[in-house]
Amino acid sequence: KDDPLRQVFYNTGINLSIGKRLKWPDDFFSIQYSLSFQQYRMQNMDGGFYGFPTGFQGISYNPSAQIVLTRTSISDPIYPTSGSKFTTSIQATPPLSLMSNKDYTSMELTEKYKWAEFYKFKFDAEWYTPIYKKLVLTAKTRFGFLGYYNKDIGPTFFERFQVGGAGIFGFNIAATEIISQRGYDNYTISQTAMGSSAGAPIFNKFTVELRQAITTGQTATVYGLAFLEAGDAWSNISKYNPFQLKRAAGVGVRLFMPMFGLIGLDYAWGFDYRDVPRSGDMGQVHFFIGQQF
Repeated sequence: KDDPLRQVFYNTGINLSIGKRLKWPDDFFSIQYSLSFQQYRMQNMDGGFYGFPTGFQGISYNPSAQIVLTRTSISDPIYPTSGSKFTTSIQATPPLSLMSNKDYTSMELTEKYKWAEFYKFKFDAEWYTPIYKKLVLTAKTRFGFLGYYNKDIGPTFFERFQVGGAGIFGFNIAATEIISQRGYDNYTISQTAMGSSAGAPIFNKFTVELRQAITTGQTATVYGLAFLEAGDAWSNISKYNPFQLKRAAGVGVRLFMPMFGLIGLDYAWGFDYRDVPRSGDMGQVHFFIGQQF
């Protein structure tokens, strides 16, 4: 701790949420409201692997409000065989820089990024279609966009999307959101788009899985799967193209036990691995705990 070059990232905060079921348009809807306040304290995190600019040190604050609207009609939370789930969320901070008369072009970085500013939109959708008995076809799509108010500040270095890998890491050092994408190593999709591991402001992902249950007993649920997956991350909206994606295919197995939760193992082939130099080989083994995909 006495080392002057020691790298530290502290994340301290509080979150208040309230939610309720809705009766309109039907009984499958729910809504949740959240208020949060985060303090990020950094030491020697600038100019390195996580993409913070050189000279950006000290403390940043992130006050935000979020609304999440969900409609879910899935038949079972562990092994759904029918139904669908749609989730839309909007999160935003106050546009503090637009309320002041400060010149952000010549401001010191510590002062310039003292308050995180952003608005964030996410959309997730998943469908489950029974094929034969416990053979199920699953289709999913995910989209995320992180915008900013002031062009002199640009996109915040927090709340971005780190895309690639199994998404096993529930925590993250750069206060970002981890998005799994099998067939490529952790964070390498967004790292290729941005040149650092701080995450990208835009991502899109599509997944199709064919699942076959082996057992769905009360003590354990086990099923195998084969999947096709495609997604990518972009540095800004002008480069966004949902038809040019990093593709992958693979097979895997899932085990759910009440004591441990969901455990999985996948082997995936990343067909576009040459376009993601940091990912390494074409074949990737992904192990995870918890639902990531």
